[in-house]
Amino acid sequence: MLLATSTFAISRPAVDGDPYETAAVTSIATGVAAHLSAPSGNDQRVGGDQEVVDAVLLAPPTPTLVRGDIVLDEATSESWRITWTRARLGLGLDHQKAGLVAVKGGAGG
Repeated sequence: MLLATSTFAISRPAVDGDPYETAAVTSIATGVAAHLSAPSGNDQRVGGDQEVVDAVLLAPPTPTLVRGDIVLDEATSESWRITWTRARLGLGLDHQKAGLVAVKGGAGG
């Protein structure tokens, strides 16, 4: 049974075009009830300040999440990018699990 603790907006960047340009983003869904695990991460000071935080999203089976999707917590306005997904099916407990990462700061190059 999925215990939702927040609602999320899901968007998907366009896959075509220059990867160094800001891609067009399509809204996939809003108000998706899901659970975000307790985040963990690290702080690096190599070439600039960079904070990397990982978390796991437990969400209903639809909409189907894919690697690269952007997840926005509608309660906190925190934005995450999906790095992996796995469907969990069976016993009426269908849901999907998605690995999330949030990166702030850091030097480009």
